[in-house]
Amino acid sequence: EPDVATLELGAVRSAERFYSEAVLNAPSMAQARATLETLPPERRLAQTCSIEALAQIGNAGEGFTPDVVMTEAYARAEMTGARLAASGAIFRSGESWYGLAFDCTLTDDLTSVTAFSYRLGADVTDAVLARLSGN
Repeated sequence: EPDVATLELGAVRSAERFYSEAVLNAPSMAQARATLETLPPERRLAQTCSIEALAQIGNAGEGFTPDVVMTEAYARAEMTGARLAASGAIFRSGESWYGLAFDCTLTDDLTSVTAFSYRLGADVTDAVLARLSGN
């Protein structure tokens, strides 16, 4: 079973602007926004941080078009109050999966991101597909 040591991660990048609020305020996201508000705090934290991760990666100017983040693919995420640290996450862009680690802090009411840093990783598609097929 692969673990977080399998992920080859690049340098830490600290976000200078945050995108989750703009993403969630888009008219097409009304249902997602309403659902998010009904989630228990831990799930709301995880979902909001995942949305921020997708937006940060998509806006990094490296050609990624991420559509899914799996926060605990290789290691359990750590939640403390309004902070989520995911050291063993992955994301999908197109047909490929890539390693990801991120650290995300929200406001106390869990509605806005106040800090976000992340590290992008190498292509882990073969490992992910092998894991999904049970090999």
